[in-house]
Amino acid sequence: MSVVKEPEKVLDEVSNWAKLAQSWVKENGVSDGTKPKDSVTREQVWQMLYDYDRKVKK
Repeated sequence: MSVVKEPEKVLDEVSNWAKLAQSWVKENGVSDGTKPKDSVTREQVWQMLYDYDRKVKK
């Protein structure tokens, strides 16, 4: 019996459907756009939303 290995996920590679969003968050200072496959904490989400809100209210 042969075992078929799943291809390893490239952790720093952005999915095609998210590339525009990654560019946008980087351009707008919401996120540095790195580690797109990593988990995010609620605190990190709060900070990103807060940073975005501060930029919008300028």
